[in-house]
Amino acid sequence: ENYGLAIDIGTSKVVIYLVDVGEGKVLEVSSIENPQLMFGEDIMSRLTFAMDSEENRLLLQKILVEEINKEIEALSNEKGINRDRIYEVVVVGNTAMHHLFLGIETRYLAISPYVPAVRGPVEAKAKSLGLKMNERGYVFALPVVAGFVGADGVADLLATGIHMSDEISLLLDIGTNTEVFLGNRNGILACSAASGPAFEGGHIKFGMKASSGAIERVSIDPKTFEVNYKTVDGGRPIGLCGSAVIDVVAEMLRCGLIDHHGRMREEVGTHRMRRTEGELEFVLAWREEAGLDEDITITQKDVRELQLAKAAIYTAQHILMKRMGISPGDISRVLVAGAFGSGINVENAVMIGLFPEEHREKVQFVGNTAIVGAKMALVSRKAREEARNLLTMIRYVELSLDPSFEEEFISATELPHRDLDRFPSVKELLGKNS
Repeated sequence: ENYGLAIDIGTSKVVIYLVDVGEGKVLEVSSIENPQLMFGEDIMSRLTFAMDSEENRLLLQKILVEEINKEIEALSNEKGINRDRIYEVVVVGNTAMHHLFLGIETRYLAISPYVPAVRGPVEAKAKSLGLKMNERGYVFALPVVAGFVGADGVADLLATGIHMSDEISLLLDIGTNTEVFLGNRNGILACSAASGPAFEGGHIKFGMKASSGAIERVSIDPKTFEVNYKTVDGGRPIGLCGSAVIDVVAEMLRCGLIDHHGRMREEVGTHRMRRTEGELEFVLAWREEAGLDEDITITQKDVRELQLAKAAIYTAQHILMKRMGISPGDISRVLVAGAFGSGINVENAVMIGLFPEEHREKVQFVGNTAIVGAKMALVSRKAREEARNLLTMIRYVELSLDPSFEEEFISATELPHRDLDRFPSVKELLGKNS
């Protein structure tokens, strides 16, 4: 018996694969909330907390390890496996999660220029980290690229293999921080976009994760402004997840309920558009049909949150393409990773300017490639060596230092973009509706 664990430590979620290493087979998959959420939804909040004292930093490590141990016990019991037969663990995660899990100093990740304390692969005794498995077992952490492009990004590349192809590919791992990779076998450019939690339902008034009762699909009748929606599991709505926020903003733009600056148009004349405590909002589901004792709405502030999130991701793509001297048409594949990705309606994502228009037919959803890359490294020494070699291929781009970043970001906050010639079909549609 030879078992191992592949663990992807995300800012909000931890995914664990229990693997039969001999067979290379995944026996069980588990997903739990990252217990560090109580110290802040975003990475910087946790890093600031960790900077206050060594006790704080060690506390963040302790609660994470304890939660993982509970899950190891649950998985072992479920499969009737002796934990003493778990010999190895491969861990991936963004650089902050990687450092916090391994007990590495995080101070320099919180201050410019955001330098990781360790970049190369890390091997540690499981016992020294407090993991409840074979006491002589080892933990192997994949290398990190930079302060905001971590081991999960390296795992994404391992799983998708874009670094081995002649074709130029674009890979986006969409989350609170979105890692963006562009390139082929000749080299990879990488950057991180501070996209915030809007795509995961965060900072949205009725936002939630894509769980039971979440609105996940929305369409709006352009004449009557009546709303049709679909919820996860088909029950009464209690909120809306990230894919629905994209749908709502795209549909409101299409129907003239918001203008290309993202401003809600009160003068449109529908009972769904109203002002509450001075702020405009649009009703998606009335209280009578909802699973809450109130109307479910999208507010002007929610629209702004989405504009900022999509602008960060679009700008990252644009700057990497500019650095490589290519245009959207030169890219063969656009791979969208992460749990959120598969829920996106591509047409609506283009409508709001999340992806360039030329990528409409090229987008492929590849799921959680970070955990797949971790599993590859768990069962293959060759994959670990490949991960190590990837560091020599990747060139990190600090977006905020690019001279065009600020202007490009501000232009990209408009819907779909201040330069409408980049989105000719959306420009034509908006022209017809104006």
